[in-house]
Amino acid sequence: MMTTVRGNGQLHNYGLIFFICSVGSFIAFLWTLFAIDQQQDSKAFEDNFGEKSSNSKNDREIENSSEVKQNPIKLLFNIRNVKEIFMTSIKKRDNYVRAQIWLLILSAFCGLFVMMSPMSFLFQFVEKMYEWDAEKYSYVNSVGTITHTVITMTVTPIFIKVSIHFS
Repeated sequence: MMTTVRGNGQLHNYGLIFFICSVGSFIAFLWTLFAIDQQQDSKAFEDNFGEKSSNSKNDREIENSSEVKQNPIKLLFNIRNVKEIFMTSIKKRDNYVRAQIWLLILSAFCGLFVMMSPMSFLFQFVEKMYEWDAEKYSYVNSVGTITHTVITMTVTPIFIKVSIHFS
């Protein structure tokens, strides 16, 4: 019989796994909060990918500063954001950047498709192997999804900062 490591009688130590993931996510959040300079990253992005004219940069800075004062929920459902995404994806760019954007969108779709496909038979697997019921599977799956989302939101700025320093 397997013994647990600092567990409360759980065979697979789910509590310990959730604790380690939570601590890792919290450390990533602190790193994002204190180590990433958003203004420097925005300036570097604007210098590398922004418009050529300085007037459009000033207009965009004014527009962004007024957007920050709005309610974030309104910004989330703002139809102008959808229009800007569409215009970004069809805008002609140098050095095949438009093709890179489309390939990035396609690779994200393929990655999501590959990641979601096992979910169609995962419940039957864990039901048989671990004797989970639907409630436990839903709980673990929800916690895992939320953890993955939070980690993605905190690690992405770190990768952006690291890539800017090495480029």
